[in-house]
Amino acid sequence: MTTSIENCQRVLSAVGTLHRHGYEGLRVMPVLDEERWIAFIGPRLAFSSLDGAYAAPDLRGRCVRFSMGYSLPETNDCFELLRALYAGVCVQADVGSAMQLSPEADKRFREWLEHSRLRDPEYSAWYFSLGGRLFFARDALPYREDVEVPASRRGPVFFAEFRPSENGIERYRRDESLSRPPGGKAFSDGGRRIANPELRLAEARPTDAPSLRWSSSGSSGNERALDEWYEDYVHRD
Repeated sequence: MTTSIENCQRVLSAVGTLHRHGYEGLRVMPVLDEERWIAFIGPRLAFSSLDGAYAAPDLRGRCVRFSMGYSLPETNDCFELLRALYAGVCVQADVGSAMQLSPEADKRFREWLEHSRLRDPEYSAWYFSLGGRLFFARDALPYREDVEVPASRRGPVFFAEFRPSENGIERYRRDESLSRPPGGKAFSDGGRRIANPELRLAEARPTDAPSLRWSSSGSSGNERALDEWYEDYVHRD
């Protein structure tokens, strides 16, 4: 039987595999909230330019989310696993199978994933080093606090070994700091800022821009249209 920690590692491994398939813009924010481990996965446009493992709070609705106890499909296909997360796999592990996407929702998933199909070799190398640590540490996970650029010189991402606890997991061995990952693109000079409405009026939405909407299926609550995000954050040459 797959443990909760192993499922967390499966999700992290799937992101690394997608990097090797050309989706190097896909990023992860692993958070330890007391005894609960959560991962936000999304395009680098949702991640801070100061802290490359921090999804900006206003943009986390553009990320898929995985938490311990969520069910995962029994597959080694990284695309299928991420597709299941996009569908809103928020059912508890004892419920059973993951929800399936309709053809239209599957199209929206592919459009969402397309934002991460780009070259980001610095972040990919950082994530590859993280994957190497996971390979040699069976019960290890990366984690951070839910705060941008912590005051501590260590971090912001740490690496430790965990074991199951009554309410989730607890650290029991090793606690080391990882190097800071390269910054993302949220609110960067190259991005588009919501704070400046003139940017939205200056340029019309491209006619070939995809119509991005979250699936309304599942219990994830992600039913928001992404067109506004596309307008505000996608940099156009």
